[in-house]
Amino acid sequence: MYMRKTARIAFIYLLWTIAVMNPVKADDQLVAAQQLPQKFFAYASSTKLANPGMLVVDPNSKTDLYNASGDQGHIPASVFKLVSTFTALNVLTAERKFATAVFATEKNRTIVVQGSRDPWLTSTLNLSKKNGQVYLPGLIAKAEVMKTATSKSAPFTIEYSGLFANDIKDLNSYFNKRHIKVTLKSVTSEIAQADSTELISSVESLSIFDMVKFAILWSDNQLADRLVREAARHENLPTDQPGLQKVVETSLRAYGISTEKLFIVDGAGLAKENMVTPRTIIQVLTTVRNNPEFQAIYDGLPVSGQTGTLKNRFLTTGTNAVGLVRAKTGWLNSVVSLAGYVTVGKNEYVFAIIADRITPGFKYRNRARETIYAMLETIATPNK
Repeated sequence: MYMRKTARIAFIYLLWTIAVMNPVKADDQLVAAQQLPQKFFAYASSTKLANPGMLVVDPNSKTDLYNASGDQGHIPASVFKLVSTFTALNVLTAERKFATAVFATEKNRTIVVQGSRDPWLTSTLNLSKKNGQVYLPGLIAKAEVMKTATSKSAPFTIEYSGLFANDIKDLNSYFNKRHIKVTLKSVTSEIAQADSTELISSVESLSIFDMVKFAILWSDNQLADRLVREAARHENLPTDQPGLQKVVETSLRAYGISTEKLFIVDGAGLAKENMVTPRTIIQVLTTVRNNPEFQAIYDGLPVSGQTGTLKNRFLTTGTNAVGLVRAKTGWLNSVVSLAGYVTVGKNEYVFAIIADRITPGFKYRNRARETIYAMLETIATPNK
């Protein structure tokens, strides 16, 4: 009798544990069990993921196929770029471009750079060569005063407006390395325009569409962060935490996307203070899939084993899922995240996985990644 009672208690406890760890609706539990194989659940509950936040949704039936802490806040790492670039596209529009121009002046040995805070601009040669970004020193070099500038030349001045602080810092380093004496002077856009006379050089950036696509494909931290801060500035908001919070929340809510437990410190996902629920990420991805306005995000998503930050992934673990997963990657020291779409025959499931409690270190992050790849492989099948 005691043994039967003990077994009954153990069985009830097992059911309670399943309900807590996978808090999907009761009506959905049978659907989930039918649509996801047992191997999926085994990987999802692996200790290598250390109780992650995870949500898998069938967008056609609007069914939660798997939900483990999917409505709780988690540290997203670079998966947060989905949120920041979504906001940029919503506020700035995909077609927008940025202009930068260099002008001569009537002042002795002085030129003017009129910028528009181009996120694609750089004063770093390596970034220019690697990414094809606009190289600011190259524009300035076309000025007459620069053509003869040497370490022995008299000092000259560059007045500038609409440039990022990091680009000015890198530009100053550019001149210091060449021992060229120059004063970099910040002025208002009105003063820059008033002082400008003859146009020396100008350039137009890529569109927001192409910048977002690049930022998602290669997880470009600076670009994603600049884009969301420009969105805040465009809405006459400060570019600090409260300003970013406001512009992101407003953009998400406009599409009925939950902002519960959302907290944004930067647009790149580098800060451990950033917080988002897998539910919010799923809703962003669902909106992206159904709205051409956000096509740049979908087009930029890396494909498993083929492109971007997933090019060398799924090649040793989860090989049957190569080409069947489109997802944004992310990691911090104790975080591994992945969110996107997985092809399941003629269907496409949307998923968000944030393992933000793993032991710090490459070994543990790699184990978590491999577990995620193996888990997705259990459901990924080609559309035939």
